[in-house]
Amino acid sequence: MSQASITINVLGLDLTFKPGADMERVHEVMRLVDRRFKVLKSQGGRSKETNLTLLVLEMADDVLKLKKELDDLKQRISSIVKMIESSGNQSV
Repeated sequence: MSQASITINVLGLDLTFKPGADMERVHEVMRLVDRRFKVLKSQGGRSKETNLTLLVLEMADDVLKLKKELDDLKQRISSIVKMIESSGNQSV
C-alpha cells in the first residue's frame, strides 16, 4: 500500500514531502530553521521575506564553510595516507 504525501507547515508555509521522506530529519531541519528564524526576527525591523533571505544566506555560508573544512580534511587525510604508504615502501 502506497504512503500518502505528508504536508507540514514551516514558518507559515505549507510544504508537501514525498512518501518515504525521512520525517525525523525533516522535523530536525524544521526546528533548526525555526530557531534561526526566531533569532533574526527578534532583531526586529525586517520583513519576513528579508529574514528568510538572510536565513538562506547564513545557511549557505555555513554550507560553504563546512565544504571547505571537509575539503581540507580530505587533503590532510590524503597526505597522511601518502606518508604511510611511502614509509611502508622504505626498506630497513
